[in-house]
Amino acid sequence: MADDTTTSELSNSLEDFLTRSYDSATRRAVLSEKRVTELGGVLGEMGVFATSVPEVFGGLGLPTASLGPLFTLYGRYLVPGPLLENSLLPAVLAAGAPETAHTAFKTAMSGDGRFALVDPHATGDWDGGSITVRNGRLFGRCQLVRFGGDATQLVVISDNQELWLVDPHAVGLKMIQADASADPLSSFASVVLDGVAGTPLTDPPAAPRLIDEIRSWARTLLACELSGIASYCVRTTIDYAKEREQFGRPIGSYQAIKHIIADMHVHAASVQNLCDSVLADTVNNGAPTAVDAAVLKAHASKVAVAVCQDAIQVHGGIGFTAEVDLHWFYKRALALQPWYGDTQALEETVGAAALAQTTERASMAKAV
Repeated sequence: MADDTTTSELSNSLEDFLTRSYDSATRRAVLSEKRVTELGGVLGEMGVFATSVPEVFGGLGLPTASLGPLFTLYGRYLVPGPLLENSLLPAVLAAGAPETAHTAFKTAMSGDGRFALVDPHATGDWDGGSITVRNGRLFGRCQLVRFGGDATQLVVISDNQELWLVDPHAVGLKMIQADASADPLSSFASVVLDGVAGTPLTDPPAAPRLIDEIRSWARTLLACELSGIASYCVRTTIDYAKEREQFGRPIGSYQAIKHIIADMHVHAASVQNLCDSVLADTVNNGAPTAVDAAVLKAHASKVAVAVCQDAIQVHGGIGFTAEVDLHWFYKRALALQPWYGDTQALEETVGAAALAQTTERASMAKAV
């Protein structure tokens, strides 16, 4: 109960701040000028990056599920920056990391530092690259790293399921900054590693479990952000339909528009309910199962894009212009859709898991 109260208070404080200080005009300026890390220091001071870090490391010690409502707000207000990296990586890795890495986690929690996750599997079915370890040195390339060029520390996942903390200025590391990005909230870079030294973040036997946990939480929190995007589109479309008139009547009074908005609401609510269900299940399990996270991300990716498209349709011609913020939300939904697997890839993953479970049950029944 105390956790729920603290989470609610933190969410309310964050929403109050965003309502006061990150209105539509401010958002347009930040996103137009690609100032994608501007809010990091303020959010760090508010304690949002420390939400799920154990208290012994200076965090609030809340369950990782407490990040869900915050990421829903990030989506609803379209907040830029390495929010996933700075919030999730310290929460999952701080407890098992060597003491030499603690300063990096504390700096990220304060918002003064920025983590980037170098994970070739982040791009789903796309070729994200390959990273190997030879004699304690890292070799290879990761094609897309969010906020790689802005990072003060890199967390690297190797092909053999190891976790490393790497200085972005380390000898043998080359960062190739992308010239442009279709994602309005992120910058990207490619990372090339040629015999780079790093710090192992955990004992090798524990690394695979932590990597699975990071990826499952990434899919879950990205789904929460997509849920926030969908809820914004529903709210702003309802408001517009009440104000915009045609033939002397608000367009919201026409049955065709009512049906579109009703469908938008149903779809957005389905994502929010599924997010709540998956987050609630982690109270006992500690982290989302790989299948639950895949189901949630697959559904959220599909729904958020569809709701954005419906919102643009209801707005008509103005929905395609920069005069309203819908285009930013639509671009963000499209950018998040393939991250850690698009809908098709994740549905195939879920289907394969279901078939494997069915085969296992049949074998057990046959053995009996």
